Amino acid sequence: MNPSSNSLIDQAYSHYLAADFQEAESGYKNALTIYEKDSIKEPRKLAHIRHQLGIVYTALAQYTKAEENFIAARIILENDLGIDHPLVAVVLRHLAKVYKTKNNPEADKFTSRAMEIWQEYLSPNPVLNTHTDDFDALYGQASEEQRIELLCAGAKQNGDKQFLFGQPFTITALYELAQLEKARGNYRIDKKYLLKALAEAEKDSLLAAIILKELAQANHCLGNTDEAIVFYRNALAILKQSKHDEHPDIGELYFGLAKTLLDNKSRSEAEELFKIAKDLLVKHSDSKHPGNAYILVELAHLSKVKGNYLEAELQYQQALDILKMNFGNKHPDVANVYNHLAFVKLEQKKYREAENLWFIAIQTVGSEQGPQPSIIAKFQDCLAILYQEQGKYSQAESAYRRALQIRKQIIIGCQASIADTYLKMAQFYLAWYKLVDAGNYFKSALEAGKVSYGSKSLYALTCQEGLANVYFKQGKLKEVEFLLEELLALIEEHHKDNYSKKASCLASLGQVYASLNKLPEAQNKYSQAISLIERTLGQDSAALASLLRLRAELESSDNNLDSAMETLNRAANILDKPENTNYAVLATILCDLSFIYKKKGDTELAERSLQQGLLLANEKLDKNAEDLIAILNTAAEYFQQAGRLPEAFNYHKQALKLAESTYGPAHFLTADTLCKLAQHYANSNQANKAVELYMRALPIIESTVSMMHASGWRALINLANIYISQTNYLDAKPLLKRACSILEESLGPEHSKTSKTRLALANLGNELDQ
Repeated sequence: MNPSSNSLIDQAYSHYLAADFQEAESGYKNALTIYEKDSIKEPRKLAHIRHQLGIVYTALAQYTKAEENFIAARIILENDLGIDHPLVAVVLRHLAKVYKTKNNPEADKFTSRAMEIWQEYLSPNPVLNTHTDDFDALYGQASEEQRIELLCAGAKQNGDKQFLFGQPFTITALYELAQLEKARGNYRIDKKYLLKALAEAEKDSLLAAIILKELAQANHCLGNTDEAIVFYRNALAILKQSKHDEHPDIGELYFGLAKTLLDNKSRSEAEELFKIAKDLLVKHSDSKHPGNAYILVELAHLSKVKGNYLEAELQYQQALDILKMNFGNKHPDVANVYNHLAFVKLEQKKYREAENLWFIAIQTVGSEQGPQPSIIAKFQDCLAILYQEQGKYSQAESAYRRALQIRKQIIIGCQASIADTYLKMAQFYLAWYKLVDAGNYFKSALEAGKVSYGSKSLYALTCQEGLANVYFKQGKLKEVEFLLEELLALIEEHHKDNYSKKASCLASLGQVYASLNKLPEAQNKYSQAISLIERTLGQDSAALASLLRLRAELESSDNNLDSAMETLNRAANILDKPENTNYAVLATILCDLSFIYKKKGDTELAERSLQQGLLLANEKLDKNAEDLIAILNTAAEYFQQAGRLPEAFNYHKQALKLAESTYGPAHFLTADTLCKLAQHYANSNQANKAVELYMRALPIIESTVSMMHASGWRALINLANIYISQTNYLDAKPLLKRACSILEESLGPEHSKTSKTRLALANLGNELDQ
């Protein structure tokens, strides 16, 4: 062994820690020259130098040089230790990372091969006291949790023996397993290995910092932003003591922390940290380093959030130029910037430009090395969002289905993405009122999400909440009540600090109880939700306005008009602040106030409030058809109650025209408006026209939301009443009988609406008997 060459390696590593990459490169290359002359005696040392040079070149974004050195290290280790040694797996993992950066499809193959090597090396397992064949059989039949435990036990069998360039075997094995799961997109499993590695690395602060950084990234990817922020800050504190203050690794931590803070709405601090990370990066490389492009992308996100669209577009374009220079025109990261630019256009309602940019993004990743399926699937999701916003539901559905089909064909790293696609499709079908499809996809999302995220994760809770929403729209109130109570218990036990999720669940339960005519229980849930929001977000929070409106609706139904009016005025005052703008809710509140003023006999104030709501809706909700349709129908109802039938008819016709043009003739919102217009005709003594519209609406309601929806059973009752008014008792009876059966199942046999319908059915029977 040559002492001077050992010294060169140590010095090179010190230069790396001090962020002096030129000196680090020079030191490793000098050591390489010495060891290559005597490579037979020290092959592993030679491999170590090559490996470290690869890491230095990766930091400098010189990926071709990094690839050359990692390949050289791999060849040396395979010749010395064989192709199945973990040191080979470590180099393969780094090589896969470089290939991923270079958009080389070999990356996934190397990742899989590295995982195979570790699984083979960590058996036989002394804890199981089995031979290798027995272990392989057991591992193949084991659950995911059991596999993790088996591999962890295998990692610990070697204790603290030095394995990789002075690092303990156990920590290295656990860390490498975590990195491979991360490369596959399995962040939940990645996190489990990292937590076990962290417990083993308590005595080595530098190793602990590296693991903390990875834990922060895993938590961020899993949506646990609060945990991620804590891990990032802890890693920063350690690295600042272990490395030079201006080391790019610290810059990387600033970047990761800033991204997490941005997701956590801490924008000012995030922007400051992005700029620090940018300065560190430029100082040790240059402005054309690809890392600078990624920071520019994040700064562009911030500009977009502030509404500075021109600045955002400029920053995205600068990022594009850097990435094209480093990676060429056909690279996924280039495509992702086109994706971000498309969203800027989407926010400005420039739909054609946004669509073109997404088509360019899809073409960009269709490189000569083959298309990137997971990225193409993501862009199909984006196109679906674009089409959905324009009301092009068939095109949106096709795009979502293409995305799902692509993801199902990908073998590695797409389980979480499949779950996310199920969830997006469920939410899409819910918005489209295709409730059967929505329910099925929420169930699929929940099952897939339990595997990828865990059965008690926020993702699983979101799926369950969505399923409850489907059941509520279908009128399955008992199922909704059960799901929401279970959901509330899960939040209390596992996510007690997620106040918005808890408040949303309480509010939904309040709506269920209000529908079931359990007014004290509904009032209690609304009060709990309001108190929670006031305590956590403040008394002027926009989230409070919607809750106050629900409570006012309950107070009004209980004929407590003064209290309802006070509650609605408070909600309107909250939304009148520029930072709390929600035009749909504010317009609805103004319309609600008009009914209360009318009940109190103040017609002038009632009409003024109604006109304010209509004016706001027409000016601000031109792209929000569902809310505008609801407000137009509300205005029609107001004028109908006031006996001003021509005005009522006009607003119903406007709502119907908007529903048909936006959603089509077979959509639930079209059917719901048809029912409202039909009742207007019935009240205007135009029974035949009313019957015609009800008969057109009923099959649409049944095929989209089910007859248990309030629009369904109300339509049955109203149509039956028209037949009764015509003494057509034979046609009325089956309608009332069906409505009664639905109400007993949905609202319960003791509900006032059920009792009233049951009585009407009995009276109809008496008429028939006579």
